[in-house]
Amino acid sequence: MDNYKLEEVKRIIEENLLSPDVLSNILKSSTKRIENYDDHEAVEILTYLSTNETIPKDIKEELSKYLAEYNNYHIKEVEKNKSFGTNNSKITIIYVVIIILLIISLYIIIRRK
Repeated sequence: MDNYKLEEVKRIIEENLLSPDVLSNILKSSTKRIENYDDHEAVEILTYLSTNETIPKDIKEELSKYLAEYNNYHIKEVEKNKSFGTNNSKITIIYVVIIILLIISLYIIIRRK
C-alpha cells in the first residue's frame, strides 16, 4: 500500500490520473495512516478529497462522515486527557498533604518520649 503525500494527490487530480483504483488506494492508505498513526497529513488528504469537485458525491459524503467521526473522537480524547491531568494533579496534592501530616505526627510522637 502506497503512502501518498498531499502534493502528490493534488498532482494526480490535476493531471487527470485519478482512476477508481488509484482513488481506492489513496483512501485505504490515508485511513490506515489515520487509524494506525493519527497522521495529520492523511487527514489533510481526506479533507482535500472531500472538497474536491472531481470526486464522486457518494465518496465525498462518506469522507465527510469519516472526518466528522474522527474529529469528534479526537475532541473527546483531548477533553479526556485534560480532565485526567486535572484529576491527577489533585491526587498528587492530596498525597503530599498526607505525607506532610504523617511526618508532623511522627515528629510530635518522638518529641513526647
